[in-house]
Amino acid sequence: MMDAQAVVKFIPDDLFEKILLEADLQSIMRCRRAAKWLNLLVEQSTRLQYQLELAVENMEDGFPNSLPIAERLTKLRDRRRAWNTMSFKEKRIINRPHDVELHVRSVPMCITGYDARADPKDPQGVISITRMQDGRLKDSWKVSMRDVVVGKLKHLLLYEEHELLVLFEHRDDDWIIHFRCWTTGTAHPRAFQSSFQAGTGVLAPIPGSLGFHVGMQVIEEYTVIDWDALDGYRRLIIYNWNNGEVVANIFSKSSFEFMLMSQRYLLVVYDSLSGPLRLCIVDLHSSRRATEVSVKKLQTVCQLRLPEKGGRFTVTYMHFASRSTDAWGRSAGVRPAASFSSASQIITLVVGYHQGPRDGRTHEEEEYTLLIPPSVLFDCIDKAQDGPRSFSWDEWGQQNTRLVRTLTPSRMDFFCPGGLRAIAYGDHLDPEDGHPTDTGSVMELELYDFAPLAVRKHQTDLELGRAEQGVELSVCWEYGPSAVFKSQDLTSTLPALITDDGLEVDYELENRFEDHLLTF
Repeated sequence: MMDAQAVVKFIPDDLFEKILLEADLQSIMRCRRAAKWLNLLVEQSTRLQYQLELAVENMEDGFPNSLPIAERLTKLRDRRRAWNTMSFKEKRIINRPHDVELHVRSVPMCITGYDARADPKDPQGVISITRMQDGRLKDSWKVSMRDVVVGKLKHLLLYEEHELLVLFEHRDDDWIIHFRCWTTGTAHPRAFQSSFQAGTGVLAPIPGSLGFHVGMQVIEEYTVIDWDALDGYRRLIIYNWNNGEVVANIFSKSSFEFMLMSQRYLLVVYDSLSGPLRLCIVDLHSSRRATEVSVKKLQTVCQLRLPEKGGRFTVTYMHFASRSTDAWGRSAGVRPAASFSSASQIITLVVGYHQGPRDGRTHEEEEYTLLIPPSVLFDCIDKAQDGPRSFSWDEWGQQNTRLVRTLTPSRMDFFCPGGLRAIAYGDHLDPEDGHPTDTGSVMELELYDFAPLAVRKHQTDLELGRAEQGVELSVCWEYGPSAVFKSQDLTSTLPALITDDGLEVDYELENRFEDHLLTF
């Protein structure tokens, strides 16, 4: 009887390539070690090389993608080379000032290439849609909305995967969301109804003297409405535009943040004077539909607590880098049109505290960024199968998360560029002496790479003496002395690769409290 290796040799190379393309990464690597001819087959297959290098880079194939595999592989290698050498085709520093009155960013960012707007030159009820690619206009068209008062629109967005145009209108003290096909302007075929009146019993009328901010997103089948009257009262509405159900109606007079972990689970974060910051996981499938509930009275699957606070602090600001996890939620903001995009499974939460001088104490401020793989949260959900549970920081946070202090003399938010998995923050340095300065032209960057395969590959390369120069393996992070946390020696152990670099920038920092977004 012929042994297994002898039988395998009779399989044609093209058929064996197709088999390996359906295999997981570990199976492919085992095949490479099993025989020289199999290793040669993998090395000579452009499709297998692209699949392997995507996995190591923690990337996934782009959307949409019409480029040949060979071109995509070249682009992937060019991208890695650019990050390794910090030699990009284009670098831009974009100032994003805050609107002091409304506390919202006044510069909208669009990374999908599509844009929708009401042009004053157009007739009433017409929306203009354009598509840009590589800085050039690729397509444009106009859509008529006869029953929509365009001048009353507070928000509009595009959802490419469904050719969906969503319009948020404030008319006669009511809030109306319209779901339209972006090519015809008619009711979208997947929508339960062409419009949803969110103002009736859901969003209250707003006094004319009171400022307000309304944010809206579409993530898969959910329309998320974030309503803030800026008087300490905030409301979150999640509406399923496919079946017409309001699956969440949450309000709070204190600060809270949220993100959708999956179709089923909602993550809500809030703080209080009497306890630590809490991450609460809500089951949207079991919550009572359209029932208004305070954020502190949510029926949760489980709660995850951060370390105990050491003083009377409550959060001044907090925000997630994304409103959904990369593995599930697809929206106009998280899936750009690119040759490939990040498959990073990291939830990024930025939290800031500010307390003015009082009781003889000096001014205190502190900001940290918490980086959490979604698997950590889903593990807690599994452990809470028998009933709601509350997990202390020691139970969930020290291992496989990273708690990083991110308030620097010239603050730069953590960012995740579209299609890339690097995260960075930095100080402006004087090019002569390297000391921090408000007017320096060199920015010190720390690029973080949390891709598990990249970390494991670097560990192996270190053992074999062939590790990439200039890259540090960081397996433990020490938070350091804290004004917020009771413990002064917090550690977290999510492994990462860190690359330090100084980047020449062509601007001066005029206001340390403005945000500066670095794009490549």
